[in-house]
Amino acid sequence: MPLYTYRGRVVKIAPRADAQPEYYPDGKYAELVQQVINQIEPWQRGNPKPQTMEFRSRVIFPTAVPIHDARVIWGVHRGHQAARPGLSPFVDRPVPANWLGKITVELVGTPETPLLVRAYGGEYTPPLPWMRSAQEATGGEAAAQKYWRTHAYLLVEDSLILPGTRTVNAPQWFHSA
Repeated sequence: MPLYTYRGRVVKIAPRADAQPEYYPDGKYAELVQQVINQIEPWQRGNPKPQTMEFRSRVIFPTAVPIHDARVIWGVHRGHQAARPGLSPFVDRPVPANWLGKITVELVGTPETPLLVRAYGGEYTPPLPWMRSAQEATGGEAAAQKYWRTHAYLLVEDSLILPGTRTVNAPQWFHSA
């Protein structure tokens, strides 16, 4: 079974890591994720900042994109593993070439015991406001809420939304201040 490493130490993967299968050690982007991990500088306190790298020769779709004028569809993201996942915004829109080819990795813990909690396509994307991890994200829940009012998951395939959860009605967090 393949593993990620950070400076000679095994990187454990959180049981509920926010990562699609292609970002796991046996996934199609495993080599690229390892390259991103290799670029993370050792940290003293707290968690390292999310690390993003661009791979120009690869077509890697971003996880989230600006909404602009696209119609937002709400639903439960199939990949969310929370006990009670909330609604997430989705858009189906064209993606400019300069948005492609980036991977972001987020570790927590210490350099001696690194834990991968998130790996995804595109630039840094905060957790959704309903996620427990939003409180620890840069800027906290307020920053997550601000981001997700203007961004949505890129709907690359309809199966990303759990059947029976699709709606046009935004959740309460989207409307609250």
